[in-house]
Amino acid sequence: MVETSIPEINLNTPPLSDNKAAQESSAGEIQLKEPNLKEKGFWQRRKRLLIPLFIVFFLFVVNFLLFFNVYLKTKSFYISLKELKVSLAAKDLDKINHSLANSQGSLSELKGAYSLVKWTKFIPFLGSYTSDFGHLLNVGEYSFQALDDGIKALGPHLDLLGFTGSSLTKESGATVDKIDFITKALPEVLPKTGPIVQKLSLVRGEINQINPERYPVRFGKSEVRSRIESLLEEADRAISTVENSEPLLQQLPYILGINSSRNYLLLFQNDKELRPTGGFMTAYAIAKVDKATFNPVSSDDIYNLDSKYKPSITAPDPIVKYLEGPYVISKKTRLRDLNWSPDFYESMRVFTAEIEKVGIEDVDGVIAVDTQFLVDLLEVLGPIQVAGYGTFSDQIAPECNCPQVIYELESLADVEGPIVWDPSGSGKVIYAPPNWLNRKKMIGPLMNSIAAYSLGQPA
Repeated sequence: MVETSIPEINLNTPPLSDNKAAQESSAGEIQLKEPNLKEKGFWQRRKRLLIPLFIVFFLFVVNFLLFFNVYLKTKSFYISLKELKVSLAAKDLDKINHSLANSQGSLSELKGAYSLVKWTKFIPFLGSYTSDFGHLLNVGEYSFQALDDGIKALGPHLDLLGFTGSSLTKESGATVDKIDFITKALPEVLPKTGPIVQKLSLVRGEINQINPERYPVRFGKSEVRSRIESLLEEADRAISTVENSEPLLQQLPYILGINSSRNYLLLFQNDKELRPTGGFMTAYAIAKVDKATFNPVSSDDIYNLDSKYKPSITAPDPIVKYLEGPYVISKKTRLRDLNWSPDFYESMRVFTAEIEKVGIEDVDGVIAVDTQFLVDLLEVLGPIQVAGYGTFSDQIAPECNCPQVIYELESLADVEGPIVWDPSGSGKVIYAPPNWLNRKKMIGPLMNSIAAYSLGQPA
């Protein structure tokens, strides 16, 4: 057997040089390399730095994917909105219900994606935009709810508004449609308008929390802030119109004589001749409304009505002082000047009480219109025919660069000439064109025609 000698390991030997992994001593001893403390510290520090960087990178990637998912869901939601818009324009109830369901589903998915990035609203600067996006999503949700409530409220009456669908049958005749809708649908629909208005109020609340000032004026060549401001203002106006109309809508059955007929006094006020209620009462018409059917009873110039009236109310001092004319002889207020109070209700209370003395009784309401109101109505209704006077519209007349209806009204007065009162104070007219008391006689027929056209009836 061959004997071998095992070298002795000396643990007290100094560390080996850095450039050798192991080194034998001349005496056959083996020395072990001790770890480099400097190198070990470097890797530990590097590890401590890399871990946070890795976490930040990981969070960045995750949030990028989350925001990208929001972008994809937003794009899908936008496409569904376009489909809903097309369906509404087509008035196809089946397509509307299908598109509305798709849009609500897309919105639900978008809100789910948004909920994963909602926490970023606490981040300075970025948070305000995240919050605005959340408000817009709420606007969409409340708007869909209002639309759904509206469809359910109108229900089987949608055919009267021109909608089609498997559950609807379209009736013929525009006039019949409008009147039938008013008489049949209103009593059923009106009690259901409250929830719709409440949803729209919630929409306004969300819109009001969006501040356009935080957005840039332009992005490249595109306007940004002004477009946002315009959209928010239009939405606010539309909601305000609905909210302000609700009290009127609730009174429509009474106003339109659904249960019993109503008699209305229509007053035309010339806003070019100022009076406290909006203008000089120049003409009037009596109309009867029964189950939303408009029936003109009579119309005339205010002067003809005034000629039958015996004044009994003392005229205010300014009327006596500045109008003179008939007030030189008698300081009693003429019918045409009874709208002295700026409180329309108070002026009409006095006026309707006095016209009973000349045979106009049982007036259920007074409707006053001025020239601008006529123009606005004609803009909606389009040109209308007035028997014996031709066609009137809101189109600009080149002769005066004003609406044609205004030009015709003023032309009639101008052609017939002015009225001159006796300067000596006799209270008599010393000059007037022929038939001056009838100079505005076309106002009554014009008002009748407008009222008839408004309800889709032949004038």
